[in-house]
Amino acid sequence: MSLPIVRIQRHCLHDGPGIRTTVFLQGCALACPWCSNPEAIPLTPPAFFDEQKCIAHIQADAPLCAGCPFPESGAAPRTCPLGAVHPASSPVEQDAVLQHLMKDAALYRDSNGGVTFSGGEPFLHARALRPLLEALREEGIHIAFETSGFFPPEQAPILLPFINHLLLDLKWMTTPVFNPEISLPPDVFEQNLAAFQVAAAEMTYRLVLIREFLDVPGKRESLLARLQELPPAPIELLPLHHLAESKYRQLGIPFTPLSAPTRSDQKAFCSQIKTLTDAPVRLLRL
Repeated sequence: MSLPIVRIQRHCLHDGPGIRTTVFLQGCALACPWCSNPEAIPLTPPAFFDEQKCIAHIQADAPLCAGCPFPESGAAPRTCPLGAVHPASSPVEQDAVLQHLMKDAALYRDSNGGVTFSGGEPFLHARALRPLLEALREEGIHIAFETSGFFPPEQAPILLPFINHLLLDLKWMTTPVFNPEISLPPDVFEQNLAAFQVAAAEMTYRLVLIREFLDVPGKRESLLARLQELPPAPIELLPLHHLAESKYRQLGIPFTPLSAPTRSDQKAFCSQIKTLTDAPVRLLRL
């Protein structure tokens, strides 16, 4: 059984405890306009088009690019023998994924780290992931999942027995934007949160800080009120970054120019959360 792998990133420091390898999977039920992995949103992997590798972009009459639509229409070709076009993800057999993850087994153990599954939304691949999680647990590897909580509720019990830590991304800055490819019940987040609460996994909440939404009158107060209603758990705040801007360009989709709050505003909001929730709060820096 294969998994749609966007990328496997080693030596990660912000995807759970210790040093970790993060596996990014294709497909998400949400389509947040600030997403740092826009290539992972569609269920079918889109294609990246890198103009810097495109000979036709430099020389329209290049003999190697005969039949390429780019010089005349500006449209990205479907394929490119020179690597200017490549899919966002590829299917990888589970055994190959496991072998890759186990390369750093000693590092996981020495740092109290492990493997994190992200995306996209990893719970969308629950049945395909379960054998891999079973194998990792047999090896004593710590398993974390980064999730929005927006996935079919029947997927949760398939994987929760194998998960040690949940990183729950709170999509509360604005009304969630849904991927039309996936249909979910209206109370899906509440259903999955309830399932998380009864699982044995530790949980950390994550919230991306976006100035344009935080500055909306009443937004900070509503966020603070919702955080107070959550089951107690540490909170991580991540200021918005633009590391994915080139991805949007290569995918040919609009990039929304949002921004992070000022450093002083980030610290002030962090202090407010600490005071009102009495929870450990950490401001992340990439």
